[in-house]
Amino acid sequence: MLSCRAPTANSKPGGSIHGATSGRRRDEKRPIRVTRPPLHAVVVPGSGIVIPAHILTPPGVAAILGPTPAGCQEVRTVTYPGSKSMSHSDLNIALVGMGVWGIKIAERLLSGGVTLDVIDLDPTARESAQRLGARSVSDQLEMAADIHGIVIATPSTSHFHLIRTLAGAGIPIFVEKPLTTNVRQARGLTRLESTPVFVMHTWLYHPGIELMSAIAANRDLGELLYLRTIRTGWTSPRKDTDTVWNLLPHDLTIARAILGYYPEPTHATAELHDGVARGMVCVFGHRPFVATEISNRYMDRRREVRLHFERGIVVLPDEKTTHIDIYRGDHRSEMDEIIHERRKFSLKPDPLECELAAFLRYLKGGPEPQSSLADGVEVVERIEKVRCLARLPDA
Repeated sequence: MLSCRAPTANSKPGGSIHGATSGRRRDEKRPIRVTRPPLHAVVVPGSGIVIPAHILTPPGVAAILGPTPAGCQEVRTVTYPGSKSMSHSDLNIALVGMGVWGIKIAERLLSGGVTLDVIDLDPTARESAQRLGARSVSDQLEMAADIHGIVIATPSTSHFHLIRTLAGAGIPIFVEKPLTTNVRQARGLTRLESTPVFVMHTWLYHPGIELMSAIAANRDLGELLYLRTIRTGWTSPRKDTDTVWNLLPHDLTIARAILGYYPEPTHATAELHDGVARGMVCVFGHRPFVATEISNRYMDRRREVRLHFERGIVVLPDEKTTHIDIYRGDHRSEMDEIIHERRKFSLKPDPLECELAAFLRYLKGGPEPQSSLADGVEVVERIEKVRCLARLPDA
């Protein structure tokens, strides 16, 4: 069941950039749009997926639906006066892309009762979707008349063309990170005024990161001096982009979750193989500064986040651990004077399920997901600057 905590007081909404907005106030009751079957189709560059050129919204409002906020510990239903509340089983989602991550998305949506239409060019992927329980599978995006939201989980180089083509439907879009792999394309998407677009970042819904963010905010350990992230492994299933585009969006999102903003890069150097970046060390900001190492050249998989304060250190050892370690002591403390505290949390439901639940709540009239189109643009801009600093060939 897709049920997760509603946004808390510590949740940080995304800002705006280059005039980008998410297109709707949080308190505004948003209609669910429906579409007519298309008559024509186009092929999206970079993906080969066939998409109808005319996805029309019929005149009038189909329905106004009350939000159903859900929390990890409790579930409560709130309905606007005169509106209709609906469960996840009444939501119909189109999932574009059934690859490594798309399968995980499909599993969680279907387990929550969502009706799912899956679009993928690979026959094996479509067969997997059928076995999971998708309502329909296709290699063409023939939008059903009852689709409420679209989730895009295709290779990142195809995101721009897919979003731009689908924007005519006015149906909310939830796209995997990064938004695009080109800053000009990312900024171009800010002109999509009629279609709400949000970017998927599971780390914004990770309870360990939420705990670390709260510790940084309350200054219990003094001033935050240093944020360190390590993200390594061997190779990657994503072949359309390099390691920087694949991994760095995660670490920038963690920085935003903890600091409340995306820090500016100051230094970067990359490990190149045949002209392709397979590893990078980069530094962002000043007091606190952020240091990040990403690599697809480690035999062991690492996902560590560290916060160094004036009077202590906080560590999330890995994305799959269910605790953070807090070490209280300053730079003068001896080892036997350090006080260790372990704060536990639950990863059930997991962060992916939580971010999908946030999107579903939004489709019912609830608050927006935490990462807006403006956030997606800002991440792409930071990565472009990092690539320039590292003098990457395509920068």
